[in-house]
Amino acid sequence: MNLISIRVTPEFWLSKDNVSLWKDINFVLDKLLNLMGDDNCLRYLIADETIDKMGRETHQHYHINMEVDENRDLKSRKESIQKLLRREGISGNKAYCVQTFADVNDLNRWWRYCCKEKLIRNKGFSMEWVTEQTMLAKDERKRQIELNCKTEENLINKNQFRDKLFKHLSNLYINEVPNVQLYSAIGKYYQDNGKSPPFAKLMDIVLDFKVCQGCLTFEEHFYMFHSS
Repeated sequence: MNLISIRVTPEFWLSKDNVSLWKDINFVLDKLLNLMGDDNCLRYLIADETIDKMGRETHQHYHINMEVDENRDLKSRKESIQKLLRREGISGNKAYCVQTFADVNDLNRWWRYCCKEKLIRNKGFSMEWVTEQTMLAKDERKRQIELNCKTEENLINKNQFRDKLFKHLSNLYINEVPNVQLYSAIGKYYQDNGKSPPFAKLMDIVLDFKVCQGCLTFEEHFYMFHSS
């Protein structure tokens, strides 16, 4: 099985003079499909998307998932696609990405990656299949966005808690104090805020605070754990 996944983002198609190429996306898509050859491209899905993994508006981009015959190896096909895009002035990771797969763990899930927002072209798939996979893709995306947002929220809360803790310690101790005193104060701050102290990391937090306060250099921190 020869699978190819392409992502193109027109907003980043720039000339050497940093002027937008303003290429018609259908012109580029047609060129990519023609490069593969209609007989060689067994089936494909093309999607138009404007939402990122957090559910927010992002640069309009297009995903192309295709299965091609095995007359040529995947490496040479990938090189041909990259050369075609570069000839059109399209270069750089932000402008496009090409990946190839000899196999994937869940083929249906790989295909329905293109079904999560707006499918604009389809070859080789029935409407029943597209409808079913679109429902699954949209459900998966909704749950993934919820998970991503929760992860982001937890990270923000963690960083905000750290900032408040360090501000509390700065107000509590104007001058440098022994590590054990900071250790105790940090543990108490966690408890006072309804959190269980992360005992395995408390000493790391002590040293992190001392580095931030300028009481401990990076070099001194290094030699505390390494002999050279």
